[in-house]
Amino acid sequence: MKKLFFWAAAALFAGAVLTTSCNKDDDDNNGGTTSDIDERKRIQDSIQRVQDSLAQIVKANKIIDVDVEFTASETSYDGTKFTVDVATIAKELGITEDEFLKGIEGKDGGAEVVTYTIQSDGNELIGTNTQKGASEKGWGHWFTAKGDVTTWSEGQAADYSITYAGQAVIFTDFHRVSDDSNEFECVVGQFPAKLAEAGLVGQTYTIKEGVKYDDVKVVLQIKVSIKGLEELKAEVVDSKELTLTTAVYDSHEDYIELDSTEILSKLGATSFADCKFVAIKADGSYAQEPDDPALGLYWENLDGEASGYTDGNFYIGYAHAADNENRGKLIIGQYGHKLQVPEAEGSETKVDFTGDFTARWGVFYNNKVVMVNVKVTIASYEDPDAGTFTGTPASSEKAYDAIERAYELGYDATVVDVKEQLQTTFQMTCYEIYQAFQAGTLKLYAANIADTDPEYTGEKPGYWLDKDGKGIAYANGLVYANLVVNDFANQKLIINVGHHPENTKAGVEVNIKLIVTNGTVNAVITVPVKVAAQLPAETPAE
Repeated sequence: MKKLFFWAAAALFAGAVLTTSCNKDDDDNNGGTTSDIDERKRIQDSIQRVQDSLAQIVKANKIIDVDVEFTASETSYDGTKFTVDVATIAKELGITEDEFLKGIEGKDGGAEVVTYTIQSDGNELIGTNTQKGASEKGWGHWFTAKGDVTTWSEGQAADYSITYAGQAVIFTDFHRVSDDSNEFECVVGQFPAKLAEAGLVGQTYTIKEGVKYDDVKVVLQIKVSIKGLEELKAEVVDSKELTLTTAVYDSHEDYIELDSTEILSKLGATSFADCKFVAIKADGSYAQEPDDPALGLYWENLDGEASGYTDGNFYIGYAHAADNENRGKLIIGQYGHKLQVPEAEGSETKVDFTGDFTARWGVFYNNKVVMVNVKVTIASYEDPDAGTFTGTPASSEKAYDAIERAYELGYDATVVDVKEQLQTTFQMTCYEIYQAFQAGTLKLYAANIADTDPEYTGEKPGYWLDKDGKGIAYANGLVYANLVVNDFANQKLIINVGHHPENTKAGVEVNIKLIVTNGTVNAVITVPVKVAAQLPAETPAE
């Protein structure tokens, strides 16, 4: 209390001095001498420092200090976590632990606990939740570098109450560890690469998350020490030169034999489990954070530089955990039709890449590295069914067997094989149908054909659907139906059907009607879908 009074008095005093100084300058007409202006600026800076200090004063009945640390990452959302002292919080609030936990989760028997966070200006932002992973069992927030609440990207809070501009760097996620546990934890994580961009590596970042019941407030003051990743130094003791000829796919993996025994021997290691997988950055240093750690997998650009998924054209990794004939092989993969380049310099139109590029990947152990360089040649895809269909395209309608889905299946797909209908209707091979969708000459509509291009709300081409089978946003969708046209290498044309577990708890029936059209010829596909209601939780035996 004395500290608060001191800062408030200081602010009033500084304000009075500034007022006197400004009045004097007004009397001098020209704003005063240089020394007067410097003095006024000094006083203004002092006031700002006082205001900043006041913003840092936490008004709470109890403050719980938590010190954690983690390493800033270029590719991972991971950070650290700590167990929340529920007993201390509940005691301070004057409620039981059970009442606190149920209150946080909005369950019957819970106390009316309110969560909030404290912004950089000291103001409390009450009842918001911008970390969607925490929305069901707790609360949490994304924060900007300055310390203000935001979202993972530009958009709305989890409860749709407030719109934010993004700029996220760090998050909290408070939740019960499991449904049958009273242990409550907080995960503190990061937005990949953003901490370094914001200059926060090597700094301590403070988060203030609070809970209150009636007029009693408890604040967790979380001080996060953000460490930097040490640069990797290594001697290249060997290089393996491999080759691969493949084609451009939307989604595809090629596997190459790799002599892991020789690589381990060169490194003096006994197992890849003891090694790090590395790639090469644009500046020539080693990337040491795989995009998929389980596979030591990196997305790379056509210069063979670790680039992440957004800027990458392909990926390279190691199938050491595969349970089939590919175990122990090197993976060169494609996803999302990213192996493309601009049609011309400065052009936004992209075309499939042709020619050669080199994928670079390495195994590191004990300050030594073995590099694996793969020269990849992109050849034209040879359609095995080319010339098979020579008839005249003709419209078709087909009703497929009804699908009955258990609620527990959730997003997992039920597959409907539509290959025969689509090939017969359009007189095209799987690859030609894929190309037609890529070119936009074939389109997919839900319920009815519109005068405008389709607006896919599911995985393209596909939709989340409402009860009438019309396209709707994911958040409000009941079931999804996505046409898979990119698996032409396996000669497949299928529709994946699944449901939204949050929106179908009471059960639902939707009659899916999809229309594939080239503007003249239509293939109408109907599939009735019934999702069973969620079963009630079993009552534990006494």
